[in-house]
Amino acid sequence: MGKWLSKLGLRWDEIKQKLSNEGALNKQYDPDLDGKIADAEIKDVDWAKILNKPDLSVYEEKANKGQADGYCELDANALIPLTRIPSTLTGKDADSVDGYHASAFEKVANKGQPNGYCELDANGKVPKERLPPTGSLYASDESEVSTTSTSPTSVKEFNLVKLASIGHDWKKMKVIAELKTSNSAQTTKLDVVIGGSTKATLTTTSTGYVLKTAEIDISGLGNGKHFVQFKLYTTGATAYLRLLEVWVE
Repeated sequence: MGKWLSKLGLRWDEIKQKLSNEGALNKQYDPDLDGKIADAEIKDVDWAKILNKPDLSVYEEKANKGQADGYCELDANALIPLTRIPSTLTGKDADSVDGYHASAFEKVANKGQPNGYCELDANGKVPKERLPPTGSLYASDESEVSTTSTSPTSVKEFNLVKLASIGHDWKKMKVIAELKTSNSAQTTKLDVVIGGSTKATLTTTSTGYVLKTAEIDISGLGNGKHFVQFKLYTTGATAYLRLLEVWVE
């Protein structure tokens, strides 16, 4: 060891002194010798003299997200969440439009639907087909049928019994039917035929089911059994019939 040190021009006492000096410095900044500078010493570091330091001005602390004077997070669509939009921005809260709250609106899709709301006709009145029928429900069938025939085709039938002696002296019959077509350029038609004679025809060009009604005077029918047919046809598409109800009074 001595020969090797002498070749390098070093003396062992010089090396020991150097190691002692450096060890003292290490203990000064790293008292527990764990390889980390003690926090107490960092405060005296002149940050301006640190080379290749990162520019912290381009960073934001995570702790400031969603905090006052901090920064706003974005939602899954990279948009500001509605809960972060101040009401003072537009004078309205996020659920308000032109001074009306969202709870004051009704969805257009609910018009004319069960548990929805009723549309009005051109005169601002409730359409007759939306009024509950009076009298007695005589027949009801909710099975869906369809046809592409352009000639009246019987799809639903029943017998109407009129007998004054038991209180069945019916004077009026009301028909309620759900109809639609597969093509709005074509018309679905439903003939109401009693005893071979067409008494009413219901039509629609709607591609979604709509309720159609007809009132028929049956006061001229005599006592007895009368065969009633519902004949479905189209002008050139597929005609559909679903709900069918017959009321008498």
